[in-house]
Amino acid sequence: MAMVVDAFAGKLVERLANVIEEKAIMVLGVKDDLQRLRRRMERMARVLKDAERRRIQDEAVQGWVDELKDLMYDAEDIIDLCMIQGMRLLQDDDQHSQPAESSAAASTRVRCCNFPLFSCVRSVPFRYEIADQIKNLNVKLEEISADKDKFNFITSSSSNSSDAYVVNHQPSSRQSSSLPEPDIVGWDIRDSTKSLVELLISPHEQKCRLFAIVGMGGIGKTTLARQIYNDSKINDHFLLHSWIWVSKSSTSTTDLLKEIIRNVGDSYGESMTIAELQKILSKVLHEKSLFLVLDDVWDANVWIELIESLLQIATKKCRVLVTTRDRNTAMKMRAAHIHNVNKLSLDFGWELLCKKVFTNNEVSDMQRLKDIGMQIVEKCDGLPVAIKAIAGVLLTKDRNKREWENVLNSDAWTITGLPEELRGALYLSYDTLPSALKQCFLYCSLQRHEFQREEVIHEWIAEGFIKPSGNASMEDIAKDYYMELIRRSFLQPNLDYVDMSECTMHDLLRGLAQALAGNENFLGDPQDARNTNSIKKVRRLTVSSERDNVIIEHLDSLRRLSLLTPPNLNTSVIGSLKHLRLLILNGDRIENIPDSIGDLVHLRLLDLYNTRICELPEFLGNLINLQSLVLSYCESLHILPRSITKLCSLRRFVLHHTPLNYVPKGIGKLEHLNSLSGFIIGNNGINEGVGCDLEELQMLENLSFLDIKNLEKARGKSALVLSNKPSLRELHLCCTRNISGHVQQQEMDKIVQVFDQLSPSTSLVDLAIADYFGLDIQSG
Repeated sequence: MAMVVDAFAGKLVERLANVIEEKAIMVLGVKDDLQRLRRRMERMARVLKDAERRRIQDEAVQGWVDELKDLMYDAEDIIDLCMIQGMRLLQDDDQHSQPAESSAAASTRVRCCNFPLFSCVRSVPFRYEIADQIKNLNVKLEEISADKDKFNFITSSSSNSSDAYVVNHQPSSRQSSSLPEPDIVGWDIRDSTKSLVELLISPHEQKCRLFAIVGMGGIGKTTLARQIYNDSKINDHFLLHSWIWVSKSSTSTTDLLKEIIRNVGDSYGESMTIAELQKILSKVLHEKSLFLVLDDVWDANVWIELIESLLQIATKKCRVLVTTRDRNTAMKMRAAHIHNVNKLSLDFGWELLCKKVFTNNEVSDMQRLKDIGMQIVEKCDGLPVAIKAIAGVLLTKDRNKREWENVLNSDAWTITGLPEELRGALYLSYDTLPSALKQCFLYCSLQRHEFQREEVIHEWIAEGFIKPSGNASMEDIAKDYYMELIRRSFLQPNLDYVDMSECTMHDLLRGLAQALAGNENFLGDPQDARNTNSIKKVRRLTVSSERDNVIIEHLDSLRRLSLLTPPNLNTSVIGSLKHLRLLILNGDRIENIPDSIGDLVHLRLLDLYNTRICELPEFLGNLINLQSLVLSYCESLHILPRSITKLCSLRRFVLHHTPLNYVPKGIGKLEHLNSLSGFIIGNNGINEGVGCDLEELQMLENLSFLDIKNLEKARGKSALVLSNKPSLRELHLCCTRNISGHVQQQEMDKIVQVFDQLSPSTSLVDLAIADYFGLDIQSG
């Protein structure tokens, strides 16, 4: 249930309140019906926090919540349709009133409901149809509301202030966000690291040996393996190193081979089959030493059938370290040594809790709260992942005994209805999240093992999970949500990225998110589940499959479709998925986008990264709700449709590493743009007069990220283009790379002049300049 029902209802009530006074709604004459829907939803919302908790343990409540959510999804679609049709009618009226007429004549035109008669007549069929749909929603909501009485839900305050999440309005790039320290406590892990490293590097007649770390989920197997992987002796003894996350719900076998090839610094090119990839890997590893970690293995055949014989033949020396929950799996893999990870002792558990909660080593607070803290740690049963999760809860509480006792005595410890390993501390940590963050956390279960901050925050925005706050941009608020999930240990940052822009989820937390999301989210092969009723109700689908072709059918409720892995998809199916809000098609097997894309009027995000599309349909301009458009690394795409300038809601436009001839004039009309990457100045010399100049950026005052290409082609005055952008924090300026090495003085003088005229706002934090060929840059 990626949509947390109380948060969903709150968002719907707020959206209804905002649109009711819009002219687009008034011209359709449906204001009163929408007002009635808003009032009923507002009353209903007061019991939904309790319903969200109880649905986990009570199937009847779950059914009631599902019915309500179906209605709310329909209501969201109807609001979209009202706004779209209403705006079209208003635009049509503007066009029909263009011929010159006297002010007297204009004032005497026949009007209806304070709008011109033309728009009223045009709206009649749709108005009746949409009014009927809204009336039906109101009737159904009344029935659902009556049913709620039998559950005796607890009514919460209408303001729901206790669930509010206060956003840090400071720009995320300026927040203090020091990297978290490794969660290493006690002597056991240090001794284990030392002894296992010695075993791994010791000489042996077998050139390929496998070692295993075994223990229950959340006990610290990966932490120990990471300590070993980063040990200096391991780095010194092996030329090549590779870390692969396997898991039972992870990538395909071909993806696993590709990942090893990438990790050891090579490329697999166009190779797609297991045999082709094995041949490349064998060549890369020939007579070299390799240290390989296979993390979270569930199936021994990943080793036995896929890579064991290859490594034995190809490498000069190979050591493999496996982490698994199942000792039998380690034995099937013929592990030379099995290391069992023990639970943390109570004292070491308290040490870990203190390390996460008392970040400034406040000794007096530790001593004062130790008795209660030790009782909380005891409930975590020696599992580091549980201790870190509960630490995330305590971080948000005042440091007094009453607050900590409330955590200790919370009834969330004893929740049922979830697998046993997900109860207790893990569920309690989720239960204390503000509803806005709950949605974002559940959504992360759809992501691949390692995912990027920039991708997930724009998906949250497209889903409507981000609640506006003051003058902060939606992007900054989403980044704050992301950092808060890290702070509370729901996400684990990749320590290789200082800005924490990449992260993972612990397997148990991913399992918790999947369990709580239920049938709304699905990650896997939809054909494997097509005969089950659950797949028919799925709202969000991430396809992961080893098939050559994947079929998407009978998924009429789908709001998100993501294809990240090799399977080919017949893209003609896209037009039938009328409720889509997010469409993510990545990979070189996607070669075309049908004209029917223009029918997806609800679409907020379209990501075509690394596809082989060579053109986009003009109908793309119909997507007036589109907020994020990603066309990066589309190496066959050279021209954009002119209709791209009609995407009036666009906030993010990504074009980098796509060989476009030019960007169509009119981009400056997209006034909501917050991020523009790969903006090309001028054209390729073939289509004269069609490209953009710097002045096109003049009206884009909301930009926070800007990446400009071909800067040497700028013409005219450009001094004010960047100075009127108070939110601009990251600026990348790039000239065309000079291959010949010879630059005329006139060209150098021109580029110096262009740079001299640029005057970015003082808000700028990050400036990158590439391929500049002037003699110097003036500082001013």
